[in-house]
Amino acid sequence: MNTNYRNMWMMLFVMVAFLVSTGNGWAGTDSLPDLTELSIEELANIEVISVSRTPRKQSQSAAAIFVVTAEDIRRSGVTSLPEALRMVPGLQVSRISSSKWAVSSRGFNSRYSNKLLVLMDGRTLYLPLFSGVFWENQDFFPEDIERIEVIRGPGASLWGANAVNGVINIITKHSKDTRGSLFSAGAGSYEQGFGRARFGETLGGKGFFRAYASYFSRDEMVNELGNGLDDSWDKYQTGFRSDVTLTDQTDLTIQGDYYTGSLNELSSMPSLTPPTYTDSFDSENKISGYNLLSRLTQRMDGGSEMALQVYLDSTNKEEGGVDMSDDILDLDFQFRMPPLGAHDVMWGLGYRFYTDSIDFPSMGIAFNTPKRDDSLYSSFVQDTITVNDRVQLILGTRIEHNEYSGFEFQPNARVSWEASENNLLWGAVSRAVRTPSRGDTDIRYTQQVIPPVAPNPFPVAVTVWGLDSYDSENLTAFELGHRIKALDNFSLDSTAFYYMYDHLSTYTMDTPEQRLTETPPYILQRLSVGNLMDAKTWGFEMSANLQLFDFLRLQGSYAYINLDFELKADPNLVHSVYSKEDSPEHQVSLRTFIDLPWKTECDIWLRYVDAIKSGQIDSYTEMDLRLGWKPIRNLELSICGQNLLHKQHAEYEETYVLSRPAEVPRSVYGKVTLRF
Repeated sequence: MNTNYRNMWMMLFVMVAFLVSTGNGWAGTDSLPDLTELSIEELANIEVISVSRTPRKQSQSAAAIFVVTAEDIRRSGVTSLPEALRMVPGLQVSRISSSKWAVSSRGFNSRYSNKLLVLMDGRTLYLPLFSGVFWENQDFFPEDIERIEVIRGPGASLWGANAVNGVINIITKHSKDTRGSLFSAGAGSYEQGFGRARFGETLGGKGFFRAYASYFSRDEMVNELGNGLDDSWDKYQTGFRSDVTLTDQTDLTIQGDYYTGSLNELSSMPSLTPPTYTDSFDSENKISGYNLLSRLTQRMDGGSEMALQVYLDSTNKEEGGVDMSDDILDLDFQFRMPPLGAHDVMWGLGYRFYTDSIDFPSMGIAFNTPKRDDSLYSSFVQDTITVNDRVQLILGTRIEHNEYSGFEFQPNARVSWEASENNLLWGAVSRAVRTPSRGDTDIRYTQQVIPPVAPNPFPVAVTVWGLDSYDSENLTAFELGHRIKALDNFSLDSTAFYYMYDHLSTYTMDTPEQRLTETPPYILQRLSVGNLMDAKTWGFEMSANLQLFDFLRLQGSYAYINLDFELKADPNLVHSVYSKEDSPEHQVSLRTFIDLPWKTECDIWLRYVDAIKSGQIDSYTEMDLRLGWKPIRNLELSICGQNLLHKQHAEYEETYVLSRPAEVPRSVYGKVTLRF
């Protein structure tokens, strides 16, 4: 038995002993209902906060919002956040390797997607280094997730720059809903082993507390021949949350997490050394980090409310010879004014301090300055106007100041019309920006080294060269939506969108430079980062729920997108960072929830993803299958098969950083969940 397995089973033994000793014989009080047993109307009435920062029924929200519920996560059998996001129409989710993912909304997909804002309990998960998310750093305790709210479309007027094509808001349960003890463990072909434990308790009648610990070990992906790629990985994580009622009108939340992990990978770096001019090496990449968040909420007479949130987030990463550390201190103040007739006004202020430090090899990835500090100042205001009983208008804007492009203005206007009790039409016009990052202005990244070709006796290093003159990418978005509950057992949500982008990222070929005094001598071919492209995208998304019988519910979704790019320069000298072929045009998902006799569940998930032509990824259809059984109230047993229709298939090939193409194999795992 290897060290990872010994550590895992030792940890599981300790967790079981702890849970049994503290359980006191009573069952956990995870109090959220089984949402597969709710009616279609009750599903539509789930309250969401991501659209307006205040609770509002999903069915009445003037945005393309989709909610992944706690039961969706449990009955899907997913074991990572990106897998859960596959349920959302309009999101492109592709696996690059065992630990790496490409996730985006409405196009522009990449491991370094930079137009999607991701939050967890109000804490921003994306790194300002490249305005994106390292998904391998983000783990979750599935039983602690209350819901995941996903807005497809701009959310910048409330949430800030980089909420361009969407906002993902991961919301965990209040600690009062997680009292008691929970233990879950499992193992399988890809999920080699995982264990999770949680304990929750009351705090003197004034509050609640929970703590958790988790571990997993995951196997490698395979190449097209079915051989392993040595990219297995493991990760430990622990954390806590406490919710305390200080007074009848004052609540305090404090929560935090710590994680550490090891990610194996066969990496490639451009090199000036013949004959391959590429260095390939096995690396054991390391990740670690912690976060701490505090939020104080004060309700006042007259209906006003204020909230003050402060969090610290620290990340450390070693990957491909590059060591990086990032630290964020964020302060956010929000005030909801008392109702003023037909007006419901909310405003807020924010400040974020960000510092990073990067150590890099001589060839490959480098930055002008190894260390940099940045500050971001922001403010927003939003007015929700009730025009009459059926029409509501939302007007808002956000003003931010960053150290790259200065002030950014991001307005938003939304209108909803309740044509009948179960029939809502809405429309929106928004402006959003993707502000520059260190990855645009400071980077020196060698994409490849071209071997000498006669009559040139020297290799050519093709290097992306960031410039201080890089500007923000802008979006003007138009959206129309329709949400209807046609029957007691059927609902349909559809959205059409038309986007106009300005100043999208490009690379411009500069005049080659001879570096003949270097050792070894070479030719430098710069690709200067710029903003010489516009784009227009449009598409359609729909999702539906159908309760065929009391024991059978269907959930389906479809998404279509078309992207049209226009270079504003000589195409022989300038090329785009993005391509219309980076994202699938069509995506289909069909989930079936079946409640069988003897407390048995059968859940089937079929999904189709169109081809990704830029990476030569063929279209594919896959199926996941989960069987669950609750022999007693506090015990759940399940077995889940993933990607069952093919022995293996490719989903994405990352071209920005060289890595070996990976294919996702068929897998199966079993799981046991016990509550005390």
